[in-house]
Amino acid sequence: MKPESQEIVKAKLLEDIKKQGKSKEMMHKLANLLVEVQGAMYDLNNADIWQDLLNTIFAFVNSENVTEVDAALQLFNGLFSYIIDHLNEHKADLKNIFR
Repeated sequence: MKPESQEIVKAKLLEDIKKQGKSKEMMHKLANLLVEVQGAMYDLNNADIWQDLLNTIFAFVNSENVTEVDAALQLFNGLFSYIIDHLNEHKADLKNIFR
């Protein structure tokens, strides 16, 4: 996939998951799709982790909206196998989040 196409897909998926008013079922589907797309791009291109996806996860974890918190945990769980090295850099932040 061309880099331009990757950026379009990335931007649209992140935009869609950030929109308010999604049902829990829709958020789960979007989270699963984001994980699959990010994982495929990461595997194929050894691409960088989407920092804006990680920022979205951290924002959702701190949200008052239970559906967003649930989506964040689903995203994090799905991405875990792809980003373990990247997450090691943020151990202290992660410990605070999960407390």
